[in-house]
Amino acid sequence: MKDSLALVIVTYNRCVDLAVTMSAIAAMASDFDFLVVVDNASTDDTQVVLANLPLEISAKLHILTLPSNTGGAGGFHFGIQKAMQLGADWIWSSDDDAVPQPGCFKELMKQAKNPMHAYGSTAISNASEEGELCWPAPAAPNSPRYQPRLLEKQSECEETELVSTLPFLGLTVSSELVERVGLPNRSYFISGDDFEYCIRLKAAGAKLILVRESVLKHPLIPRYIVDFKVWKIYCLSMPPWRRIYDCRNRLWNSRLERGVLWAALTTLSLGSRLFLTLIMESSKKEQFFAYIKGIWLGWTNYGYSREPRHTEFN
Repeated sequence: MKDSLALVIVTYNRCVDLAVTMSAIAAMASDFDFLVVVDNASTDDTQVVLANLPLEISAKLHILTLPSNTGGAGGFHFGIQKAMQLGADWIWSSDDDAVPQPGCFKELMKQAKNPMHAYGSTAISNASEEGELCWPAPAAPNSPRYQPRLLEKQSECEETELVSTLPFLGLTVSSELVERVGLPNRSYFISGDDFEYCIRLKAAGAKLILVRESVLKHPLIPRYIVDFKVWKIYCLSMPPWRRIYDCRNRLWNSRLERGVLWAALTTLSLGSRLFLTLIMESSKKEQFFAYIKGIWLGWTNYGYSREPRHTEFN
């Protein structure tokens, strides 16, 4: 008997993108068993889209409408929780604007052989003709092909790649692993929640495996890159309100993974990112204070990064 697969899609006020994603998923209706859509209190026509889904997936659909916007972190927290309650063996999680390509789920499940490891689809920029990855994948230090560099194109990847982190763009975990690790930390709200989850997955002994042929298309987040030859700094372009969460969560993750000293080094790194942001982006005053607030919260509110969650299913 084959393992069951649940898809978890988190959406907020992107009904047009959601409709495109649902259409792509409907074409692969035989490849999964449950579809959990978490509506983060959308105010657009999201519910209209969900009420008019193709028959192929409406029978598998479970809509979770939250009373308020909990961000991606909260959405994946409650979505994975729902998938666990449904009894799914494996749970694939992604955003509403990530469009799975034909064979996405089949190819991933072909490789998902060990329930104590986590797997991920390969998210490719929908504007790239060269297979540019939306999030460059850092090879894991214990990978046979490890080099201190990033995998930036699909063509650079082996059939499966051991990586250091996987984004919530097709991140797939077994119910057994969720029972051991817990749910995503909803306190993160947005940005870095997938990195935090990967920290805990690795701490539990899981390998993170990128599956090259399990493909989805996703918009490339605007970014500017500074290449020092030895390493590259990727600085994402984002509004000031989101910058606060990005800075705060980077510090939370650094401290969670490697302690206070590493968080101090991350603070210095954020200083260099601030410099780049003030050169490259508008709303300079707002961006400056967003960095300051995010760094302040990263140091003073660290307790929220350790919310009780590990015993959710124990």
